[in-house]
Amino acid sequence: MTYLSAEFHPSGKLLLGTSNGKLVIYDLIVAKADGEPIRIGGMEQGVTKIQAFVNNEDNPIFLVIIDQKELYLFNEKGRICRQIDFGSEGKEYMLERICNIQISFNSKFFAVGIPDKRALGIFKIDRTTLRVTPPTKWIDKVSSLHLTHLVLIC
Repeated sequence: MTYLSAEFHPSGKLLLGTSNGKLVIYDLIVAKADGEPIRIGGMEQGVTKIQAFVNNEDNPIFLVIIDQKELYLFNEKGRICRQIDFGSEGKEYMLERICNIQISFNSKFFAVGIPDKRALGIFKIDRTTLRVTPPTKWIDKVSSLHLTHLVLIC
């Protein structure tokens, strides 16, 4: 097992993504692992990216990419992980390579870049209920340069 990704959270947690599909939560305040690792992907699927939502220190949530193709929402407090629904318009983008994710500054939206389809999906999240609303329309014909340098200002 090797570590492929990491993300800090203002609550004092560090999430480490492993090559065998697990998330390791490390509590920086007490300097030790916080519980057992959580399996998200399969044994052959690595956790390739983790990104934290900000402004929610009481309920840390993260976006997690598995094997550069599957997107999950992980709630650290409840140890709940669920796959993001790309919606009826986004079915053709499921299991396509994800080149980037970007969370807006207010943590109410996030974007997902699918370079092979030149597509961008913008999702809305309710941070209280953790309900994610799939894009009603995906933006296509986006330059792959723009997909790798996503910035959401909201």
